[in-house]
Amino acid sequence: MAAGSQNFYITYSWQIETKRAKERQSSSEKGLLLVLVLILALPLGAFAFQNEPDGFRGLKWGDPPTEDMEYFDTIEGNQSYVLFEEKNSFGDVELEQIFYVFYGDPGRFFQDVIIQGKICY
Repeated sequence: MAAGSQNFYITYSWQIETKRAKERQSSSEKGLLLVLVLILALPLGAFAFQNEPDGFRGLKWGDPPTEDMEYFDTIEGNQSYVLFEEKNSFGDVELEQIFYVFYGDPGRFFQDVIIQGKICY
């Protein structure tokens, strides 16, 4: 091997090794940053839903329909019920209808749908 080509080979090898070392360092820094972000984000989950309601108007999430509810319709496998004897307001807002939606068999309460305005049946 001639002296000039040997010099080129050493310089080229050195550049490749330097580039690989920088890539490893960059990858290592990204991994460290990710771990740091995860560690800092973990406590946030404990405060996410402190005041989350456990139901709606006395009906807990996961409860079956009550005896005073009337079946209304099934949409995409979910049964909806209504309570005709309840007040149709939410705070100061007058409502047209409130639907209670249940999934599964037996149905388990998972959603309420509040309608404000006219409904066309």
